[in-house]
Amino acid sequence: MSVLRIEPFSGVSGDLFAGALAQLADAEPLISELPASLGLSGVATVWRTVNKCGVSCRKVSFVEKLEEPSKPGHGAHRHLSDIKHLISQADISKGAKFRALDIFQALGEAEANVHGIPLETVHFHEVGAVDSILDIVASALLLDRLGVTSAICDPVVTGKGFVEMAHGRYPIPAPATQKLLQGMVLEPGLEFGELTTPTGAAILRHLKPSFSVPQLRVLSTAVAGATKDFLHPNVLRLSLCESIATTGELLLIQTNIDDMPGELLGSDLLDLLLEAGAKDAWVSPIVMKRGRPAFKLEALCTRSEKDQVSAAILENTSTIGLRYLPVTRRELERRTTVLDTEWGSVDSKEVVLPSGKSRTTPEYVSCLKVAREAGVSVLEVYQSAVNGLE
Repeated sequence: MSVLRIEPFSGVSGDLFAGALAQLADAEPLISELPASLGLSGVATVWRTVNKCGVSCRKVSFVEKLEEPSKPGHGAHRHLSDIKHLISQADISKGAKFRALDIFQALGEAEANVHGIPLETVHFHEVGAVDSILDIVASALLLDRLGVTSAICDPVVTGKGFVEMAHGRYPIPAPATQKLLQGMVLEPGLEFGELTTPTGAAILRHLKPSFSVPQLRVLSTAVAGATKDFLHPNVLRLSLCESIATTGELLLIQTNIDDMPGELLGSDLLDLLLEAGAKDAWVSPIVMKRGRPAFKLEALCTRSEKDQVSAAILENTSTIGLRYLPVTRRELERRTTVLDTEWGSVDSKEVVLPSGKSRTTPEYVSCLKVAREAGVSVLEVYQSAVNGLE
């Protein structure tokens, strides 16, 4: 089970992720070839060794050559559909495509939410530039190559002050970045300036990191350097680890509710709790005193996510109190994979059983998305994905 330990004490960005992951995967030549794999001509990959407060680290940059511009249609401003097409046609692994598309989907949804516009009309500015696209695709490619199955993260330092963007001057974190970081543990840090960028936040969103650090065995560590110099090393440190425990301690949050309509305790509320950091959430029918029908709402989370999950329940239900029960659970080793169907690829979860055998299950949400786009039933997509396993 490959666990990625993320230490964003000086923020995180797409190029920092790409630079550090490339060292973990020993894959600088692979990333240097990435512009060609994406069909982007006239783009140079530049690797440099930089020193940050005595820490020697690598830095990667993707630079467009003025004398050899990119192909028409690859300007700095792109729609989500343009970027999806670019990634879908790229000569990279299916797993890398899935990760890259998922990251850009999160970016698009954040931008659409911030600006109050339909997803298909989102027009990327800074994130649509060639270097940002390559940072994200490089990170996706390397995460797939390393077989990362889960991530652990320290509090994300965002920086403070204001940042100038295409639409104007915004407080840090910028609106889309703030949306992407929702549910994560944040700190402003001591430095002024944007330390966590939209690309870095979107990669974090894709990884769905836990902010509770379990017992881990560190296998390798890498650092990537940023541009600015501070009193502390302006770097991102990543470590590839493996879990040394098969069980983990969690909290079970419970409350009984007898004065809310059932529809208000449905999937929208459960999705909200998952966004707040719950590992799982569910509602069960119960009978309370004097025979009153009611519901029991339960959410499973780590101790570090207790306050934000609790706040989500208290803000969005009629309950006036919560119960906390410590629980332990055993987890099977797992990783995200991609299955092909006749309507497109869907993501799935592959787990390793105690016997050593593996089991792969298509993810319902991914099947639903493909089914809606293709105009077919979810069952057809699910069965097609399962048939591809045979």
